[in-house]
This record gives sequence, structure tokens and C-alpha cells, in this order.
Amino acid sequence: MIQAVREGTILDWEPVLRLASWADSQATAELATAPGPDRLEWGGTRLSTLRLLQAGFQPGAAEAPVSVRKPAWRSSSAPPLTPCPDDEASANGQERSPGELAINHVRPIAIDTAVAFALWVRRSDPETDLAS
Repeated sequence: MIQAVREGTILDWEPVLRLASWADSQATAELATAPGPDRLEWGGTRLSTLRLLQAGFQPGAAEAPVSVRKPAWRSSSAPPLTPCPDDEASANGQERSPGELAINHVRPIAIDTAVAFALWVRRSDPETDLAS
């Protein structure tokens, strides 16, 4: 779906964001009960959600409508408290470069998505107060 949005496919964003909200709740519940970072199953879904939002925040035919600003912000700004990428890599006995950590973990992608959200909102209304 991410590639489709990048190629201009228009989505009905409201149900997409409802699904994203549900997936976020699953990820949050999983983090509360998972025995360790190597047992997390919803991280990939969370990454895909954030990447889809990033694609929808880009200007073009498939750009998300400003009417979904609030649910888009909830999905962009409230990633579950995932394990720190350094801690997770260490727990798995893996050495990873900062670049690998940055593109394969929720926290750095969530930051990128929050910035993309702010730019999207500013494009739609240059006078908007981003604090609200």
C-alpha cells in the first residue's frame, strides 16, 4: 500500500487511520506483556503504518486530506514505547550501524513521520498553529 500511495493511488484515509489506531493498541498491549524485545510481533506493522503516513503526507494526488489531521497526528505521534534500538540490537547479539538502526526501528521513523506531519499541516495552512 505504501508503494501505491507513492505512485499516486488515492486512499480513503479514515478507515486506514482506524486500522492504524487498532494496530497501535495491539503494539502497546504487546509491549506490556512481551517477555523480551526479540518476541515483539507488532513492530513491523508499526513501521509500515509510519511509512504509509509519511507517504500520505507528501504533496501530490495521493496526499492525505487535511480533514484527517487529528487521527493522523495520533498515529504519528504516539508510537508505543518500543525498546531502544541499541538495547534491542545488543540483546540479540548484533552489531548494527547507526544507519541500519535508524531505518529499521520505530523511534527514528516516528520522528521522521512527526516532521513530515508538521510539513504537511503547514502546507495545507501556512497560518496554522502547530501547537494545537
